[in-house]
Amino acid sequence: MQLAGNLFQLIRVYLALHWLGAVHVPLHAALSVEQAITQIQHAQAMLAIVDPRAPAAAALGAAAIDTPVITHDDWLRPCDNDRSTELPEPAPVAGDQLATILYTSGTTGQPLGVMLTHDNLASNALAVCQAVRPPDDEVRLSILPLSHIYGRTCDLYCWLARG
Repeated sequence: MQLAGNLFQLIRVYLALHWLGAVHVPLHAALSVEQAITQIQHAQAMLAIVDPRAPAAAALGAAAIDTPVITHDDWLRPCDNDRSTELPEPAPVAGDQLATILYTSGTTGQPLGVMLTHDNLASNALAVCQAVRPPDDEVRLSILPLSHIYGRTCDLYCWLARG
């Protein structure tokens, strides 16, 4: 679940999940609580990280599901002085390793989970970077949510690929 004003917090979550070698399963913000629960259970999620300001966050946190639900704020709180600020070693990630599961919108039937590997994501980002060469002083307006693969490819992975 996401809000536009919390884009940088959301990007931190995405990048942390990649760093850890975890599989990311974004949920569209417009999903009902029942739809979100269905996708969480179908993906066999081990943890649900939600934006505490999202309308369904409280309901999802109170829902009777086996998956623990925490908020961005709980997971990404600043380190205090007693804890190390060093990052753990990244998990070794193979290109053919599953990186994300994206659910289709379900407009023509039940939503389907599309499994994409790290190679899929990198290949798509590099292809977009080659096809679209922005000016050096590029400014972006994101209109697609990062739960949408085109939005994530153009507004996150291409940005990373371009350095």
